[in-house]
Amino acid sequence: MASNEFEGRYVGSKGNEKAGQYISKVFKDIGLKPLLGKNYYVEYSQLVYKYYGEIYKNDTGTNKTLNNVVGVIKGKDSKKAVVVSAHFDHLGYLDGKQLIRGALDNASGVSALIKIANGLQEKAKQKPFDEDIIFCAFNGEEEGLAGSRAFVEQITSKKLYDNINIDSIGAKAGGKLAL
Repeated sequence: MASNEFEGRYVGSKGNEKAGQYISKVFKDIGLKPLLGKNYYVEYSQLVYKYYGEIYKNDTGTNKTLNNVVGVIKGKDSKKAVVVSAHFDHLGYLDGKQLIRGALDNASGVSALIKIANGLQEKAKQKPFDEDIIFCAFNGEEEGLAGSRAFVEQITSKKLYDNINIDSIGAKAGGKLAL
């Protein structure tokens, strides 16, 4: 997630799209089911600027269709769900020059999300969970939580009663664990 290939994962960039494809493939390899439709993408729209946090003269932004990446372990009762989430976007390039890879924020969270999904999928093979467990790799966090906000608005058929969000694991001066 923090390799040069993903170009800092700035929302709407080619590196961001590659990161989404990578996560989708991992979800499939783990054996998660798509939450909606036939693939792991849950589309939403958001305004995207050329560079993070920098609105250049005459840069009015472009409204783009983007994706959250969402998989699920089906439980006995699909009317209930626990959500485990992490955002996969990051800052990309500062000033269009310096690559900010985002290892801490939030490749670390996505790595934990994948590890948890894999472990729970193995446990579900032995004994199904009571409710669905939904794994969301959100996009657009660095731009006002756009992906997670869209997800909450889109998913109205489930009663989402718990969300465990993973962000920036291992910060040297991260302080106490926030729950």
